Amino acid sequence: MVRLLASVAEGDRLLTAAEVAHRFGVHRTWVYAHADDLGVVRLGAGPRAPLRFDCDRRGVSPPRAVRTPGSRECCSRARHCESRAAASDPPRTESTPVDVKGHTWRGPRLRTDVAPRARGQVIERPTRNGRSFALRFRAYGERHYLSLGDTTDGWDRARAERELRHVLADVDRGLWAPVRQVAVVAPVDPGFHVFASEWIEARRRELREATILDYSWQLSNHLLPFFHRHQLSQITVAEVDRYREHKVREGVLSAESINKTITRLGQILAVAEERDLIARNPVRVNTRNRKLKASRPRPVYLDTAEPILALLDAATDLDAKPEARTAGRRALMATLVFAGLRIGEACSLRWSDIDLAVGQISVGASKTDAGVREVRIVPVLREELTTHKMSVRSAEPDALVFPSSTRTTRASA
Repeated sequence: MVRLLASVAEGDRLLTAAEVAHRFGVHRTWVYAHADDLGVVRLGAGPRAPLRFDCDRRGVSPPRAVRTPGSRECCSRARHCESRAAASDPPRTESTPVDVKGHTWRGPRLRTDVAPRARGQVIERPTRNGRSFALRFRAYGERHYLSLGDTTDGWDRARAERELRHVLADVDRGLWAPVRQVAVVAPVDPGFHVFASEWIEARRRELREATILDYSWQLSNHLLPFFHRHQLSQITVAEVDRYREHKVREGVLSAESINKTITRLGQILAVAEERDLIARNPVRVNTRNRKLKASRPRPVYLDTAEPILALLDAATDLDAKPEARTAGRRALMATLVFAGLRIGEACSLRWSDIDLAVGQISVGASKTDAGVREVRIVPVLREELTTHKMSVRSAEPDALVFPSSTRTTRASA
């Protein structure tokens, strides 16, 4: 600015306060304070009219003692004017553009809302694997730290510097985004004890009470004592085989009962496989090798009169024993044989379900919906049921046909 002002030819023209201050090496506040001595010319009649000076014509000489901005005498007014002087109009020359109102053209405005360029540095530290490299830089008004790697990963100073340039370039273009650390959730692997307990509880409303009791017995007495410390992922094919061999050496269950517990284990693990808790169900891997070869008993067929009469006579002998707590076994066996009812269906019969006059039994309490049916009573069964009805203490319509000793539904024959 000094060189520019010195290069401007000073002619017979009015000077601004800034030009006068520059010529005499004083502060602009001193120029305003001695305006009348410097040949001030007011360009207007208002209180804030622009001031111009004609120092050459008045023959004004430089002052001897001037209050500079750094001196103690510089008041707050001087400091305020100094701050405004930096933003004042530059000295007007003959080549300076002026608008119609006489105002100096200040040139194009500079944008002050542009964010500064991103800056950063490479952080290099010694480690057990050599030297590690990372980047520290500012982006979008925040400070960021980005780990790169160490010398074993192929990083060196030159590569880190190159990566820094690439990152800063992406930040300037608005393309860089910070890497968010996502917490890695470990896969769920519950224990067999917890999962089997939840499995049996979820099926209490779906299965019969007797079935739930059977499943609970298999779990509590056989499966859980062996697998209670296992996680689901730890139950492999080898562990299933080890359980089978353990039960054989134990000698408590038959081969068929051991196979039933293995089947129950497979049902539980099948649910775990469906929920992606285990990769595969070990019981379903070559099922024949997982179970024992059980010998099936020879079936007994009641297809002639002799075995049927022997069965009915045996039931009569059981009813006649002094320690017998219930009666009606002969009629119950006859119902099972001649009507083809299941044991649960027969034990749930009430006298309102049996029409001896028409000769029909209505089966309403069946295991399945297809089991609800009407069964025709053959003559031999009608005689047995008639004899039984005459011998019972209560033959009311709502009374059970084959009650237990406590007048409730029988569990077995």
